[in-house]
Formats: sequence, structure tokens, C-alpha cells
Amino acid sequence: MIKRWLYGVIPHVFTSVFNPASEKLAYYDILRKEGYSHFPYPFAKAYLELPVEVMDDPQKGLPYVLHDGNKRLYYPREWTPERIRKNYRSLRIEQDPRHAHHYIDNRAELRGRTLLDVGAAEGIFSLDVIEEVKAVYLFECEKQWIEALHATFEPWAEKVTIVQKFVGNSNDATHTTLDRFAEEQQLQSPVFLKMDIEGAECEALIGGGDFTVYQQLGVCHLRLSPQGGRTGYCLVSHQTRMPLQTPGRIHILQASPAARRHSWQQ
Repeated sequence: MIKRWLYGVIPHVFTSVFNPASEKLAYYDILRKEGYSHFPYPFAKAYLELPVEVMDDPQKGLPYVLHDGNKRLYYPREWTPERIRKNYRSLRIEQDPRHAHHYIDNRAELRGRTLLDVGAAEGIFSLDVIEEVKAVYLFECEKQWIEALHATFEPWAEKVTIVQKFVGNSNDATHTTLDRFAEEQQLQSPVFLKMDIEGAECEALIGGGDFTVYQQLGVCHLRLSPQGGRTGYCLVSHQTRMPLQTPGRIHILQASPAARRHSWQQ
């Protein structure tokens, strides 16, 4: 009740009076009506009540849930069933087309493309489009996810590569630039680049200047720092898709292989 008033009722009244055109008003309206939530979207309630059956794979010793019909999405062996349910529901909310965090509107956008999933985590985005893409490179450095990713993508092992390196603007044993990686793998257009690497996206794009110009890119999802300390100017054409504005997040479309390079600034 206290949070409903602090985060919903009071801000809604204040904003309605002093800034009625604010896009945040929709958030406050939901919070004052439904109560405090990390997911202030009118559609989120259905996902939060979604029954999620967590199963165990005795051969791999890993828990999993069935996603998108019969695809097994594996989780770290130390995760509890309740933690898995909570995580899976939040993933479903974030990838709903009405959520600002969703990456694509149609899986056909990735048909025949090579997907670079930078910041793959559990890999649900790549799992969603695995039948559409030509190849997938999963960039993930958190050890808790590596075993689970191998298990999840085992049925498609011939076109999935897990890369345990950070993507940035330098090259060493634990880091790679997009330029170096594209050169080493001899990547060919078209490529779909998804990034969600906790504020390091600008460094990654600095290290991929040539790559981003000469590849036919799909969508980059950038999670900029909440403080706004990292800002950048996109390549050429960009488009935001935010049903409800989420501070610090922006989607960028870049489809022209002949686009001139724009500098990213910090």
C-alpha cells in the first residue's frame, strides 16, 4: 500500500497537475491502480500469473522450462524452481511486442541472417529465432550461463557458436572488437546485431566502426547507462519503438551497407 502511494498515486497526481503531457503518466496510472511492480505495463499481469513448469534433465543435471512449444530453455544447476519461474516470466514480458525491451516485431526479420547475440545470458532471443537464422554467435562471459547455453542449443549445435569474450574496443585474451571478430570469422552480409551489455554498447560500436558500415545490419538494442553518462550518435537511420518510454533504452535500425560512418561519443 505504501509503495502504491509513493510510486503511483502521489506521482500521478503531481504529474497530472504540473506536467499532464508527460509520457510517465501512463506508468503512474498503472502503479496507482495495480500496485507497485517492476513491470508497469497493462499486459504484464497475464505473464506474472503464467503457470511455469520447471523440469529436470537427469542426464545433464540441469533444470529447464519448455519455451515456444517444445524447445528446452536450460538454467544454471544451482537456480531454484521459484527463481527460474520469476526469471522466465520477466523474459516473456520483456519480449512481448508491447514492451520497450523487445528486439523484433517479426521473426522473418532474421531469415537467412547471421545473428550476433552480444550479451546472450540465457539465450531466449536466439532460441526464438533459431530456425530462421543462418548462424548464431552467442557472446556471453558469465560462467553460470555457459553450461546452460550449451544444453539449450545442443539440437542446433551445427550453427551455434558460444563466444566467451567481452565485446568492446580492444582485443586481447578476454576481449574482442566487432571488427576483429568479423574479420576472423569472415562474416558476410546480412548480419543482425543485438547488444545488451550493461552500458558497454558504445565501446563495442567504437570497436566495430568498419563492421557496422560494411555489413547489412538489422537491429541493435542498446541499453545505455541509467545516468545518461554514455550517449552516442547512431550510424544513419534510426527509429525508436517504445509503446511506453523506458529511460536509457533505444532501438536502432541500420540497413544500408553503404552508410557513412558516424562517430560514437561518450
